[in-house]
Amino acid sequence: MNSGSDAIENYLRVLRVHMDALNQSVEEALVAVPAEYREAVRARFEEEVAQPIRPAGVLSGTGGPKNGSSTGIPRRATTGFDFARTS
Repeated sequence: MNSGSDAIENYLRVLRVHMDALNQSVEEALVAVPAEYREAVRARFEEEVAQPIRPAGVLSGTGGPKNGSSTGIPRRATTGFDFARTS
């Protein structure tokens, strides 16, 4: 990275802190960014905000006991053996 992109990343952090910690709008927070970096920081921030976040489909499955038991605990965990006892 060159120093220009490092500065943009750093001022992007400043922008986020002003928005999160100080509850400022984007316009209010951009005042803390030097004028020479404002447009680049605004563009980078808008790129990040514009990315859609899809809901997780994995969390919609049904849960419950597995392995045919009513407790959901595998049989070997309750007996303490990994193999069938012969005697």
